[in-house]
Amino acid sequence: MAKTLMSARSLALGGASICLQGWGSGASLNPATAVGGSYDASVSYARHTLDLWSGMIFLSAEITPSLTAGIFLSSFNYGNFDVSQTNIGLTGETFDAGEYIFSGFVAYKLTNTVDLGVSVKYLWGNIWDETAAGIAVDLGAIWNTGWENVNVGIAARNLGKQINSYGSEADPLPTEILIGGSRRIRHLPLTIHSVIIAAQSGEEDWTVDELPGSPGIGFGVGGEFEIVTDKENQPIFIRMGYRSRGQGLQMGHRLDSLAGFSFGFGFHVKNVNIDYTFAPMGALGDIHRFTLATNIITKII
Repeated sequence: MAKTLMSARSLALGGASICLQGWGSGASLNPATAVGGSYDASVSYARHTLDLWSGMIFLSAEITPSLTAGIFLSSFNYGNFDVSQTNIGLTGETFDAGEYIFSGFVAYKLTNTVDLGVSVKYLWGNIWDETAAGIAVDLGAIWNTGWENVNVGIAARNLGKQINSYGSEADPLPTEILIGGSRRIRHLPLTIHSVIIAAQSGEEDWTVDELPGSPGIGFGVGGEFEIVTDKENQPIFIRMGYRSRGQGLQMGHRLDSLAGFSFGFGFHVKNVNIDYTFAPMGALGDIHRFTLATNIITKII
């Protein structure tokens, strides 16, 4: 769950959007993106084809023009299961399983071209009456190169350890290092994003049968096309992405060939931004993720 892309925009861009500046909700992927973020509150929700759902609540505030702080709560619910015992079968009992992340972050504009960010996370999960917990830190930086509309970013995610495990042995947290860039194409309303992912617990080698995986290198790419529709400059965004992790999810699903791809759009309605993404995930089912974001809080205050 700590590697799940909870924002519809992040998912649509294949998890490659680590260089977007002024995007508050992007702090769950790279905390440095939150500097000058225009949205103060957002809610994301996804219902998967399988009996799974996930979501995120995000809040941020601009402390000074150079400093932004916020919190977010993410959850992933695996559904309800029937209890079965050897030689007995179903007992009539049921249990739930889920994982949760609570995080606080700060993002700071170090110079006119460099943004930094850090977030501290507490991870907690339960399977029936068993629980597990961990603590982690995310670090991020974005550099606006000033050359050909190119930004460069780096993020280190889930640096920490498990402090309480389901069994006798603690599993390592899914630590990953992301290095990427973005470029706004000249004379075309299109921004291209790309990222290389070095994952301690596996990226290319990640499979459903072996969740911990093994060390691997993966990548993500995405594009965001902006269509201006009226004089108020409230655009519609068309997005598409690909994340190599999808190669490990192909297990006979009807949309296996599209596993790893993502397709989405976004638009503005007054002070509200609405994003939607569809992502076939092979063995994990299809994802329909929605994000609703607003900056109305600052207007009320």
